[in-house]
Amino acid sequence: MQGVWGIPFSNNNLLFDLIEKSHCDICFVQETLVSSDVNIKALSRRWLGCSFWSPAIGKQGGVAILISPKCSDDIVSWKKDSNGRIISILVRICGVNLNFVIFMLPPILLIANLFTNLLMNFLFLHLLS
Repeated sequence: MQGVWGIPFSNNNLLFDLIEKSHCDICFVQETLVSSDVNIKALSRRWLGCSFWSPAIGKQGGVAILISPKCSDDIVSWKKDSNGRIISILVRICGVNLNFVIFMLPPILLIANLFTNLLMNFLFLHLLS
């Protein structure tokens, strides 16, 4: 069974310990390789703040955004794709809306200039201050 960043699922506590020790407010994780709802729920329970997941499809992909407990109340909205490649969250901090996006796209989308059109569907442009 695979876990975040290809780390065996049983070792994901090491990953979360590392993230917690970094004292970051928002952590972006690519290539989670986590595809089952059971594993996502287990990892979400391990994280004290909010976590947002776009599950991997098969043996590749998967992205996550982890929000520290002190910023978790500031989430306005979020959305994800169905292919485990994009998450967009809107956070209100000090009266300003900030849109954070994590994406992991295959090179063919970048080459074909489809990236801009795809990304625009995941931005909260009408809600940004």
